[in-house]
Amino acid sequence: MAPNQHGILESPEENHAGCGRVLIVDHDEKVLTVMKRLLGDAPYNTVTARGGLKALPILCQGTFDLVLVDDKLLDVSSEELVRQIRSASTRTPVVVMQSAPHTDDLAVRYAQLGVCFFINRDDPEGIAVLVHDHFLRTRFLCTHS
Repeated sequence: MAPNQHGILESPEENHAGCGRVLIVDHDEKVLTVMKRLLGDAPYNTVTARGGLKALPILCQGTFDLVLVDDKLLDVSSEELVRQIRSASTRTPVVVMQSAPHTDDLAVRYAQLGVCFFINRDDPEGIAVLVHDHFLRTRFLCTHS
């Protein structure tokens, strides 16, 4: 799997035609690699972006059925990225992968932006289960061709 023009690892579309799409945004290449590996055999398209600034043009290129956002992005605040996602789509589920508990104020602001779930960033297997369960519930799960 080779990076595209933006340096983003993406599963080949032809292997996942008609399936749901997941965008994973994190500043840590190791986290992206682990998540890509855990979701690599799943029958949905997984796109990764190393940071919020790399995620923004990806978000403009198409829709996603689920977006996972690291709560400690280094190049743009995670809250601002969620705000940008919401300006593009009010319906896209956003999950914040948190490293530590949020302040009540930040949790309220995320809730107002429609963040639907928080999950421990240090539990990649749990995140993979959450993604898979989301697609099972929303019936986006497809079978490999």
